[in-house]
Amino acid sequence: MKKKYVSSLLMSLALCTAMPTVAFAETEQTAIAETSVEETGTDENETAGNREDSGNVEDSGNVEDSGNGEDSGNGEDSGNEGDSENTESPEEYEMLVDLIVSMVSEADFGENTEPMKTKIKEKALAFSSTPELLSGLLEDYGNEVEVLNPETEALINVFCTACTTPDSYLETLKEYYKMIAINLADVEAVEKIDTAETVELLREYVKTTFPKDKDSGLPENPDPTEVPENPDTGDEEALKTAIESAVAQIKSMDYSNLTGERKTEFEQYLMTKEVELLSCKNVESINNILEDVKSKWNELNDKEELEKERKKAFDTLEQYWNTLSFEVPELKTYAEELYDTAKKMLEKAEDLDSIHKICNEALKELADISNGNEETVKRLKEEVQKKMDADKSSILSDSQIKEDIYGILKEELDDAHTVESVITIKTISGKVFSDLKRALDEESASAAAAVISDLKALATEETDNGLFDYLVSKATENKEGAVSYIEEAVYSIQTSGDGTYKGHIAEKIRSEAEKFSGMAIAEEADKLKTLFLDKLEAAHSRKDMYICGETALKEFKELESQDSLFEKKAVAEKELDSLKENIEDKLLLEKVEEIIEAAKNELKSVDTEEKIQKVVAEARKKVDALKEESEAQKDFEDKKNTMKEKLDALISTNDKDLREILSGIINAAKTDVDFCKDETALNEIYKKAVQDVKTATEDYTKDKALAAKKTAYIEKLSQLLNGDVNAECQSIIANAKNSIMNAGSADEITQIYKEAMSAFKEANLSGLRKKYQERLDTLYDSVSWTAENQAKADEIISRAKDNINSASSEEVMNQIYTQAEEAIHSLSAEKNNLDDIKKEAIQELVNTATVDNANTQKVIATYSNKIQSATTEEQIQAYLEEGKSLLQKLNEVGENPSSEEEKKQAELLAAEAKEKGTDQVNTVKTGDENGWKIVKNVGICLIGFGAIGYFIYLQIKKRKK
Repeated sequence: MKKKYVSSLLMSLALCTAMPTVAFAETEQTAIAETSVEETGTDENETAGNREDSGNVEDSGNVEDSGNGEDSGNGEDSGNEGDSENTESPEEYEMLVDLIVSMVSEADFGENTEPMKTKIKEKALAFSSTPELLSGLLEDYGNEVEVLNPETEALINVFCTACTTPDSYLETLKEYYKMIAINLADVEAVEKIDTAETVELLREYVKTTFPKDKDSGLPENPDPTEVPENPDTGDEEALKTAIESAVAQIKSMDYSNLTGERKTEFEQYLMTKEVELLSCKNVESINNILEDVKSKWNELNDKEELEKERKKAFDTLEQYWNTLSFEVPELKTYAEELYDTAKKMLEKAEDLDSIHKICNEALKELADISNGNEETVKRLKEEVQKKMDADKSSILSDSQIKEDIYGILKEELDDAHTVESVITIKTISGKVFSDLKRALDEESASAAAAVISDLKALATEETDNGLFDYLVSKATENKEGAVSYIEEAVYSIQTSGDGTYKGHIAEKIRSEAEKFSGMAIAEEADKLKTLFLDKLEAAHSRKDMYICGETALKEFKELESQDSLFEKKAVAEKELDSLKENIEDKLLLEKVEEIIEAAKNELKSVDTEEKIQKVVAEARKKVDALKEESEAQKDFEDKKNTMKEKLDALISTNDKDLREILSGIINAAKTDVDFCKDETALNEIYKKAVQDVKTATEDYTKDKALAAKKTAYIEKLSQLLNGDVNAECQSIIANAKNSIMNAGSADEITQIYKEAMSAFKEANLSGLRKKYQERLDTLYDSVSWTAENQAKADEIISRAKDNINSASSEEVMNQIYTQAEEAIHSLSAEKNNLDDIKKEAIQELVNTATVDNANTQKVIATYSNKIQSATTEEQIQAYLEEGKSLLQKLNEVGENPSSEEEKKQAELLAAEAKEKGTDQVNTVKTGDENGWKIVKNVGICLIGFGAIGYFIYLQIKKRKK
C-alpha cells in the first residue's frame, strides 16, 4: 500500500476517533459497553432516549455538551444529547451514504448518472456503519495491497471527511468534496485526488480548535463547539459576524465570465477559502483571505481574457490560412511550418501583447511566403543549393565536368530573384545531375545526350546557335567520346563571346598540329593548321566553328596514319607520363616533369622503334636518379637535424654568461650545418664545434670579455651565410671564424672581421655580377626578332652587362637587369606591331582586287611575299602601293579581257609583278570541297604562311578542275 495513502487514511481515522460526530474508535465502543445498556442490534436500542444512565457517558469520554445536536425529545439531561451524538444508527449511516450519492449530479455524468449513483451506494452499503466501512476497508486493503481500487480510495476519503467534520463545517465541505464524488467516474482523475490536502485541512482544524494540545497529538474527547479565545478582538460574536459576512461575500461573487478550467478552479478555490474563513481567529486574517480571493479573481479574470484573445488569434490565423494559395509545393511547406509554429507559440503566450505580436507577425510572414518575397526566395535558394550539393556528391566519378556544370547551375541560381526562376533552376539541376550520374558512372551515351539537351535550357541564342542539337546527335552516335560532347556544351555556356569560343576551337587545332612538331610530316601538319584556321575565321555560328575544328582533327588523324611510329610514340608518351606518378615532393615533381617534356620533344624527331625505346629508357634513368638523389637528400636532412641536437648537447654548463657564449658558437655551427653538402663536411663541423666550445671555455676562464667578443663576431659572420652565397664567400667566412677563435686579443678579432667582410663583399659582388650577366643572356630566348631588332637587342644587353660590372650592390644590379628586360620586350612588341601592319597591308591588297583571274592572283601572291619580307613600316607601305597600282590596272581590264590588246596588257602587268616576286607552288591534301570559298579568305591565309598558302589554294583548284 502506498505510504502517502496509508498516512492519509490513518490520519482520517484518527480524526474520526477524536471527533464526537460519529464515534467509531475502539475506546469509544468499549465505553458504551460499560454503561450496561442492553444492545439488541436494533436501531432503536442505539438511540440516546433508551439509555438508562447518561452519566456513564462522562466516564467513557468526559464529553461535554457540544451544543451541536438538536433536542431529541428528552431534553432533561444534556448528557443524553451528548450520547446520542456519539451513536450512529443505520438510518443515519444510510442518510450519510445518500448525502454523498446526492452529490452525483446529472450535469456531471449525463446518462451515466444513475449507474454511477448505484455503483457508489452499493459499495458503501456493503457495510452497516462508518466504523465498519473503515475497519473493513483497512482489513480488506491492508499493508500487503500495493494499489487500492481508485473508487474505494475516493470513498474512504469522502466518508472519513464527512464523519469527522462538525455540523457547522459540513455544509461548507459538501461542495468541496462533491468534486471528489464527481471524479469517481474518471479513474485517472480519481488517482489525482490529493488526500494529503484533505488530511491537512482537517489537521489544521484540530490544531486551531485545540491549540493547547497541538504538540501532544490528538486530544481525547475534544469539544468541537469550543471556540478559542480571540486575543485580538475578544469578541466572539463580532468575529463570527465577520466570518459570516466574509463567507456571504464569497458566496455572492459573480464569476459567470469564467469558463472551463478557470471556472472550476475558482469554484474549488472559493470552497477552500470558505473553510479557511471558519478557522480565522481575527479580522486581519479574514481580510487577508478576502484579499487573496480578490487577487485570485483578478488572476483568473486576466487568464480568461487572455484565453479569449488566444482563441480570437487562432480563429484569425485559421481564416487567413484558408484564403491562401501557393504556386509551388515548396511555398506551401514553408507556410505550413510557419503556421504550425505560430499556433504553438500562441499556445505558450503568457500575455496579450505576445498574442497580438505572434498573430500579426504570422499573418505578415504568411503573406510574404504566398507572394514569394525576398526572404522566401532566399530560403528557397538555400534549399535548392543543398539539393544541388547532394546531387553532385552522389556522382561517384571524379570528373571535372560535374564541377563545371555545378558552377554553371550555381551561377544561374545566384542570379535568380523570383520563386519561378528558382524553381526552374531546381528542376533543371535535378534533371541534369540525374542524367550526368548515368553518363559518368554508367558510361551511358544516351544519358550524355540527355545532359546536353538539359543544358540547352541554360544556353543563350549566342552560346547555342545550333551547337547543342548537333552535340546531342554526336553524343548519341559515339559512346566512347560522349562525355567530350558534354564538355563542349559546358564550355560554350561558359563562354560569352563568339570570338572567345572561336579562339577555343583554334587552340584545339594548334595543339593538335603541335604534336607533329619535329616530325617528318610537321610541314604538312602546319599547312593543315593554317587552312583550317582560315576556315574557322570564316565561320559565323558556334555549330560551324565546332564542325570546322572537328573536321580539322579528322584530317590530323589521317596525317597520323602516315607515320608508322605515331602509335608507338603515343604509347611511349603515356609511359613517360607514368614516371611522375606518386611523387609528392613538389620540387622533385617539377624536375621530373622537365625530363618528361624534354623526352616527348625528342620523340617527335626519332624515326625508329629502337630510338623510341632509348628515349624512354634514358628518361626513366634520369628520373630514377633524381628520385634516389631526393631520397638521399631527405636522409641527409635527417642527419643534419640529428647533428644539430648533438651540437646543442655540447653546452652543459650552468654558468649563465658562459652558456651565452657557447650558444653563440653552437648557433654558428648550426648555420654551417644548414649549408653543408655532404656527410664528411657535417662531421667536420661537429669536430670544429667541439674544439671551439673547448677553446671558448678555456678563454672564458682567462678572459671573459675576449671569449664573449669571439662568439659575437663568429655569429655575425655566420649571419652572412643566410642567402644564396657562392663557394668563395663560404670559404672566406669559414677561414675568418677559425682565425677569430685563435685570436689572442680583441684588436686582432676586429681586424680579422674587417678583412673578412671586405673579401666577402668583393667575392659576393663578383658572384652576383656573374649571375645577372647569365640572366641577361637568357633574354634572347624570351622573344622573337627581326634582323634590325637583333642588333638593337645586342646593344641593350652589352650595355647592361657593362653597367652590372660597375654596380656596387645587388639592388643596383637588379634595377639594371629590369631596365634591360623592359627594353628587350619593347623591341619584341615593335616586331609584333610590324606583323600587325603586314597583316593589315595584305588584307588591303586583297580587297583592292575586284576581279579574280590568274593575273590578279599572281600580283597578290607577289606583293604579299614582298610585304612579308619587309623589315620596316616604310617598306611595307611602298610594296602595298606598288601592288595596289597593278591590281587597279587589272581591275580596269576586267576579269575576262575580250580584245587581244586587253589580254596582252593584263599579261604584261602579271609579268611585271612576277619579275618583282617569287612564284612557288606546293601541294597538300585538305579535304576542301569548296575551293572558291578560300579566295574570300586568301588575305588571312597569306597572313598565316605567306604566298605559299595562296599557291596551295591554286594547286587545289587546278586538281579539282
